[in-house]
Amino acid sequence: MMGAAASSLRRTGFGWKAMRGIAAIARSCRKGLRATRAPVLPQNSLFKAAVTRASGSAPATLEVYDMRFKRTPTFAFTDTPRKRAALRRKQQRERDALPPFAAQIAEEQPSEDEEMARRAVLSDTQEARWRAVRAAAWRKARRMLDCLPAEEGRALRRVWDCAPYPADPSRLLGVLHSYSLGKLDLKRPPFPLSKTDAGGSRIGDLFAKPDLFVTILKARDIAENADSYPLAERHAAYHHLQAAASTNKDRQRAMQDRVLASDLFLRLGELEEGHA
Repeated sequence: MMGAAASSLRRTGFGWKAMRGIAAIARSCRKGLRATRAPVLPQNSLFKAAVTRASGSAPATLEVYDMRFKRTPTFAFTDTPRKRAALRRKQQRERDALPPFAAQIAEEQPSEDEEMARRAVLSDTQEARWRAVRAAAWRKARRMLDCLPAEEGRALRRVWDCAPYPADPSRLLGVLHSYSLGKLDLKRPPFPLSKTDAGGSRIGDLFAKPDLFVTILKARDIAENADSYPLAERHAAYHHLQAAASTNKDRQRAMQDRVLASDLFLRLGELEEGHA
């Protein structure tokens, strides 16, 4: 397109300087149009604007919340004798590779102090760049959560707080991507709804023996339809199924009980929160 415009300008007698000026004006106009153009959002509710929560002319209010978060570690460059020895060996190999020019190569090689200082600056620059990328990913994930309706946002944050993954922004973006594709059921996630720490380890002990007792038949009924029973009964049924599978001499029945217990484990949670 630009080539055709340039050829037409040449035919009308415009010089190259005038053509470059016109092209610069066209580029600035395109940038202005892109800046003022309203973004086109997908139809998925994960990316809908948060202002749709507002009713009438009242402004939309964003909910303030805490999320599972893993702090970015700080790395400091250390000047060690081993690094200096490795640098000396490297520089010696460079001189030995071209013996006739060893003196010239030695003159251009930096001293140990200069090289260590350069590496320290490079390490700080790379760390700053890496931290900026992680911060941008966190902000992107938070914006995506804020664009959700209130109920979906709370459900997704609870799923994230209970996910067995490290609390990194890439993992959170993966959870949001799975939800946007319809691969994540917020009511039945592929892990128990029990809070995890920044490393993805369970904070509560889901394997503690419960005080409530249920019969094995009742435990099997609970496992078949776990959402119809409170969490306390799910915990009791899970432990009873595990114990029954360990002592049952009928291997087929024991295997079935273990499968039921495995499915029921995904429906466990924290008793103190009272989620049913």
